[in-house]
Amino acid sequence: MTRFFKNLSYLATIILIINALLFLKNFAKESKAFKIFTLYLIAMSLTQLGMILLVILGKPNIFIASIYTVIQLVLLSLFYGELISKKIIYILSGALLAFITVQYILDPSLFSRYNSIAISLSQALIIGYCVVYFYRSISAKTPFIIVNVGVFVYLICSTLIFASGNLQYELSQDSYILLLNLNIVFYLIFQTLIMVEWFQNYRSLKHSA
Repeated sequence: MTRFFKNLSYLATIILIINALLFLKNFAKESKAFKIFTLYLIAMSLTQLGMILLVILGKPNIFIASIYTVIQLVLLSLFYGELISKKIIYILSGALLAFITVQYILDPSLFSRYNSIAISLSQALIIGYCVVYFYRSISAKTPFIIVNVGVFVYLICSTLIFASGNLQYELSQDSYILLLNLNIVFYLIFQTLIMVEWFQNYRSLKHSA
């Protein structure tokens, strides 16, 4: 990773932490969906900081990807469950979470490498929720539409990249680094859109999701 993209990665993490703090300011006065998304931002901030700390210490951090995947699945499923109000979301996400749990019980070595199946399935499921929410937004004014755009765009990119995470040694080094750099760019866009959402719809506390 070049210094430029490494700095972009740090910038994305800084914006993520700022977003978590901004949303936390409104935590007590907003809706349940807002509170869940705030918890998601806080959890992602702690995860990112943990990964950076392990890199600085020269320790392996790939196991955090497993933690990240599960937290993202749980919190974004709860988030969309509130926005869409369909029990099927909890059923599908609960079934996938059970499947992932069984995976790790049967093969604990997954903690030491990318679990491409879990990453791909969990992110594909959330992308599906995004599409449903886009459909709802056509006929009615809906909250968090900017966030939904960010989740949709970032997870599509991330799914394509990390679904092949265990194939990194079969790709050329330049190709794999290019994929990682693209993921950083889209993650930065995602965090920027979250910040735009807060400033446009929640800065003045006039709106409740």
